[in-house]
Amino acid sequence: MESHRMLPQELNNKLRSHAKRMGVSLASLCHLAWAQVISRTSGQEKVVFGTVLFGRMQGGSGADRAMGLFINSLPIRVDVGETAVEESVRQTQTKLAALLEHEHASLALAQRCSNVPTGMPLFNSLLNYRHNSAEIREASTINGVKYLDAQERTNYPFGMSIEDGGDTLGLTAQVVKQYDSSRICDYMQQALQSLADALDNTPNMPTRELEILPSDEREMLIRSTNDTDVEQSPDAIAIVFGDQSLTYRELNARSNNLAHHLISLGVKPDSLVAICVSRSPVAIIALLAVLKSGGAYVPLDPSFASERLQSILADASPSILLADDTGITALGSSISDPMKVINPNMIFEEYDYNPQVPGLNSHHLAYVIYTSGSTGKPKG
Repeated sequence: MESHRMLPQELNNKLRSHAKRMGVSLASLCHLAWAQVISRTSGQEKVVFGTVLFGRMQGGSGADRAMGLFINSLPIRVDVGETAVEESVRQTQTKLAALLEHEHASLALAQRCSNVPTGMPLFNSLLNYRHNSAEIREASTINGVKYLDAQERTNYPFGMSIEDGGDTLGLTAQVVKQYDSSRICDYMQQALQSLADALDNTPNMPTRELEILPSDEREMLIRSTNDTDVEQSPDAIAIVFGDQSLTYRELNARSNNLAHHLISLGVKPDSLVAICVSRSPVAIIALLAVLKSGGAYVPLDPSFASERLQSILADASPSILLADDTGITALGSSISDPMKVINPNMIFEEYDYNPQVPGLNSHHLAYVIYTSGSTGKPKG
C-alpha cells in the first residue's frame, strides 16, 4: 500500500529554518523523526533502519557525470531516549556524515561486520531522502520522451520516501498490505511537527517524549478503548494486582461512578484533577474517571518528596485531589483548604451509564505532567 502527501508549507519552512540555524542538513531532522516513528511503533528506544545513499559523494571528480546506478542502502542506528532533542539532531547529523564515508560499502559487508546472523535482516524499514527540485526535474527531461508514470517498490515492509523539492517536502509511505500507509504518513508528519515545536520551545526535552500520534487518532482516548472492551468482553479480566482482580465491567462501573461524582463537583473540560494514590487498581480507576468526566489528570507519585509534590500542587492549582491513604500521608501538609480531597476507594452513588461531556474534543487537556525538577523546580 502506498500513500503520498505534501507537508504544510508552514511546517516545511520551520524545519528548514531550524536546520539552517543549527548548521545541520534537513535530512538529519527527517532521519530523527523517522527514528521516532519506528521507536514508538516498535516499543524500542534504540532503533536501526536503512537509509538510501546517493553513492556519488565519495566518488571524486566526475562522479556526478558518471553513467549507471550508484545508490546504496546502509543501516543507521539512532537512540531515541533521554538525550535532549537538539542534541539528538546533532548526533544524527554526525552519524549520517560518518555513514557517507562508507557509502560504497555493500550491505553484505555491513551484515558481516554486525555479527547479526546470516539470514536475519539488518533492518526492516527504509528511509529514502532525496532532492527533487524543479531544476533536477527539468534537467531530466528528454526531447521526444513523455513522462507517464512511475512506480517504486522495495522488499522492506516499511518504507518512507521524502521528496525535497527545494521549497517543499513530500512524504510517500510504502507498507505491506496489513498496515495503513496513510497512518504511517500521519505519524511521520506529526513526528516532524513535534520535532519542530520542540526545537522552538523545549529543545532540552528528552527525544523519547516527541509525539507521533496525530490529534484525530489521539481523540480515541483510553476510556474509549476500555468502553469497547466492556461491550465486547465485560467479564474478562481487565486488571490483576496481587490477589486482586477487576473485570472490564467492574472497572467501567467504578470509574463511571467516580466520574459522575466528579462532574457533580463541577469538573468539566480542562479542569485539573490531581491523582496521588498507591500503585494499585484504584490508580487506573481514578485515571479513567477523570478522563470520563472530561477533566485532565495531574499524576503525583506518592514516593516523591513532599516538597516536590507541594511545588506541583501549588503550580497546577487543581480544584480536586484524588488521594488514598498512601497519597494523604505522602502529601502531608501540602493539601490546602480550597482543594477538595476525595478518596477514590469510597463508595459512590451508582450509575449504569457512561457520562456524557458536551463539547469535549481532542483540543481539551487530557493530562498535565511535570518534569523531574532535577535542575530546579518541576515544570508542567
